[in-house]
Amino acid sequence: MRFSIVTGAFPPALDGIGDYTALLANELAGAHQVAVITGTSNPDASRIYSVSCGFDCTKIWSTLRLVQHVKRFGPDWLSIQYCPFSYGRYGWNPFLPLALTRLRRAAPELRIALTVHEAMAWPVNWKLRTMNLWQGPLLRILTGLSTVSFVVVGKWRTVYRRWLRSNRVVHLPVGSNIPATGNSVSNARKSLGISDDVLVLGVFGQGHHSHDWSKVAAATRSIVAKGYDLLLLHMGSGSDRAHSEFHGLPNHVTGRLSAARLSECLMASDIFVAPFVDGVSTRRGTLMAALQHALPVVGTHGDATDEALSDADGKALLLVPCDDQDAFTDAVLRLIADAQLRAHLGDGARRLYEARFSWPVIAQTMVETLEDTPPYHSGGRSI
Repeated sequence: MRFSIVTGAFPPALDGIGDYTALLANELAGAHQVAVITGTSNPDASRIYSVSCGFDCTKIWSTLRLVQHVKRFGPDWLSIQYCPFSYGRYGWNPFLPLALTRLRRAAPELRIALTVHEAMAWPVNWKLRTMNLWQGPLLRILTGLSTVSFVVVGKWRTVYRRWLRSNRVVHLPVGSNIPATGNSVSNARKSLGISDDVLVLGVFGQGHHSHDWSKVAAATRSIVAKGYDLLLLHMGSGSDRAHSEFHGLPNHVTGRLSAARLSECLMASDIFVAPFVDGVSTRRGTLMAALQHALPVVGTHGDATDEALSDADGKALLLVPCDDQDAFTDAVLRLIADAQLRAHLGDGARRLYEARFSWPVIAQTMVETLEDTPPYHSGGRSI
């Protein structure tokens, strides 16, 4: 098949959806023809597939240029990697559905797949709730123009049912964007200046409000008070919030790092903590990186937690309710005290990742879904 993949961002820009696109395209390009069109100027074109800058995310009307780029390549499938904020300020870009409408008229045989990485703003304040007034209808229009929609969180098929108008809606998780380097734990710790004797609690994230770092801070205080030699290792961007949240605790804040260095940080960790306010889910690339690196995980179970992760509780990770601080602390303590359980969960984490969330599995699921999807027609929906 021939794929045109559209993404707002692409490496070298630091963006999770951009990384997702690059890794998915790389996997698809082994058996298919792939062309990526991005809004990132000067994208990294040193790939086994075509990459070009086709529009400017700061000028929403430039999205109409997609029509010419897609027609020139002549794909069987146009894949849109969608987050409302990827294509316009405040998640507003009426020109994206207009471009898809023009493509439908110019090439009726073209089939469109929309991958929803974020449906609309998290309504934690009045400003974000206001954005939903246009982001919801925009999603409804885009999915109505699509032959199939993929959602990175399985429960979104129900949560956003009123907005998902595609004839078919399928769950397609994200994978890890931090390839494992294969470095040993000892070498990774030596590189970071961390003693082999200290227990390392890894936390990864940019400080978004979806990360409940107060749970991590409270758990660390309790564990240190019990006499454990513990180091809290925060990796990646979000260092300002990390310094604030973890002030007074034994911590090492790395700041932004390359993928190879982030892999070293993961390898240096004994336990990975994932305290998401809506629960761990298959949209969280940081969680996927931890599973890929065979780390035992303590995470939260909430409204967004997918069945695949719920079923793995006790086998590949430990899950506790989002609002239960004591349970979170106890789960971390349980892993600290039981090296055998840490090893068991780490092995299970890697097996779970390879079976459900690795890039070959994700690409295969996508291709099989597309091959099994009938041509576009308006109306009707199957979930």
